[in-house]
Amino acid sequence: MNIYRQKRINKGLGISYIAEKLGITYTQYVDIEKGERKMPSRLIDKFNEIINKGNNELKIEKMDKEKEINDWFEEVTSNNCIELKRLMANFNIDSYRQLSKLLEYNNSSTISIYINNIRNAPFSFKSRLYLFFKDELNIQKKKQKVKKAKTIQPRREDLLDFYNNFDFKKWLEDNNISIKHFASQVNIPATTAYYFVNHVSNPTDRTIAIFKNAIENYKGAQDKTSNLSKKVVAQTDESFKNKLIEKYNNKIDNIEKEVVEVTEKIATLQDKLKEINEKKNIYQEIIAELEGEF
Repeated sequence: MNIYRQKRINKGLGISYIAEKLGITYTQYVDIEKGERKMPSRLIDKFNEIINKGNNELKIEKMDKEKEINDWFEEVTSNNCIELKRLMANFNIDSYRQLSKLLEYNNSSTISIYINNIRNAPFSFKSRLYLFFKDELNIQKKKQKVKKAKTIQPRREDLLDFYNNFDFKKWLEDNNISIKHFASQVNIPATTAYYFVNHVSNPTDRTIAIFKNAIENYKGAQDKTSNLSKKVVAQTDESFKNKLIEKYNNKIDNIEKEVVEVTEKIATLQDKLKEINEKKNIYQEIIAELEGEF
């Protein structure tokens, strides 16, 4: 076993971790362990330093992260969970039951149980809650990369008609777009998009208008490229057809060559058969003469 591989495994460290600490790519380090590449002399001491530390550094990083999550959880759940409730309000989450559903807990009362017994809440719950709000907050802070299209304020009747009749969930599936991605593109909380798609609560006119405008702009962008797409498809079809014609013409040529070869072989065999039959007749005549003499 390669010495570098052996030392790494003995310390329980991963390839990605070693490569990152050495400042080289995953592939480069794999090649070193395979013996296909030499460890640069400038990295040998650094490698030994990483190995000597073992997984202590990993443990320290993990402990730091756990402390960060525990401190955050303690902060948002102190004073009767005032900060947690504020975060929930920012995302239009009205109850712990709804939050449990968004966190994909099978039991909708899971969060209520943990909140009522904060001291015994498992770290897995704290971590999931932490990541949920951190991700959502980061999404809201992102600036929209595409220029927003100007919208004309539609009538409320038109908005409600759109909301009640348009199958938004099917539209997302047909266009392979996730709720979270769509929400980030139109700069709204993912929870708002979730409520809209599942008709959890009645959205505001502004929210409906955002969704309606985004969908119409998406369709418009598709329409602009439709003619070009058809042209490309036509060209592709023509090219494919020509390749097929060329392919089968080559097959016909090969078959004709085989026919010629087989025909020549048949002619040769026929000549051979004729020669054999002539020899047979000669032998039969000799036998007849011999029998006549005796």
